Amino acid sequence: MENQTEQNTESDKLLDLEKFLEKQRSEWGDRIMEVIDMIRHMEKLSEAQVTMLSFRHMVIDQIARINITLKKKESTYNIQYKNKFVEYFNYDYKLNDKQKVNMVEADLSSLNKQIGFLSTQIDFFKECIKTLDNIGWAIKNKLNINELS
Repeated sequence: MENQTEQNTESDKLLDLEKFLEKQRSEWGDRIMEVIDMIRHMEKLSEAQVTMLSFRHMVIDQIARINITLKKKESTYNIQYKNKFVEYFNYDYKLNDKQKVNMVEADLSSLNKQIGFLSTQIDFFKECIKTLDNIGWAIKNKLNINELS
């Protein structure tokens, strides 16, 4: 019964993290679309440029924060992996190395999923930076084209 409650708590934590990260991705997607809409209008280009630079800095800050959390989770995973492996090494039943690895990975699957979620979020934010950089180039190109007209 206790193990089932622990699994529900871990599942709830994973679901909460997944929802939080999804909400964050959605909000940033909306912010970037806001800047894209701005560059359609010549009179809003300077505002778009400032907003783009501001958002780029905010995204870099998000990446740094998530990266710190990711490194902490990876460290915890490595420590727990070693401890669990030793625990299964001293297990009452004889297990081969493959069985030990499988059991350790099963025990740490929740932590491994958290690490995966955070890695995906970092990848998303890196793509946001690329998009924001492309927006900067689009603004520059639009200004150059306007000068030629």
